[in-house]
Amino acid sequence: SCTSLCSSGQCSGGSCITDTTPPTGSVTINGGAATTSSASVTLSLSCSDSSGCSQMKISNSILNLDSATAEPYTTTKSWTLTPGDGTKAVYVIYRDNIGNWMPLSSVVADTIEVSSSPSAPSLLSPSNGAIDVSTSPTLSWSSTVSSGGWYFSGKR
Repeated sequence: SCTSLCSSGQCSGGSCITDTTPPTGSVTINGGAATTSSASVTLSLSCSDSSGCSQMKISNSILNLDSATAEPYTTTKSWTLTPGDGTKAVYVIYRDNIGNWMPLSSVVADTIEVSSSPSAPSLLSPSNGAIDVSTSPTLSWSSTVSSGGWYFSGKR
């Protein structure tokens, strides 16, 4: 049978087809967002190869990628970045169904800026240094905090 004749290739029409070309692919953190406030992110993973893709290795460090645990290929994965604020990277290599791993020289990666501290709110109105002398002024602002993160006080 083709399978017994072809230990490291694909069978097609009873003939062995040898494939030594590694897969190609990509990784995107949080849909391509530039920043996040959390180390918990979602990876979008894409692998392409004529034989299909079977496994992947993921790491926060390119130095540890080769020794990372191989896991089944999937198109999305929850992932935890390294602790702390700053630019974080995720590195991925893929394996095709024949057994070819992407070489480390072809590693795919993405980066994201982590800022766990919210930015200060930005006053929208009154604008241009205007002064509201009413007893009930109306203020509006924008902030990266969705709710509960800021307390405003003032004196008259």
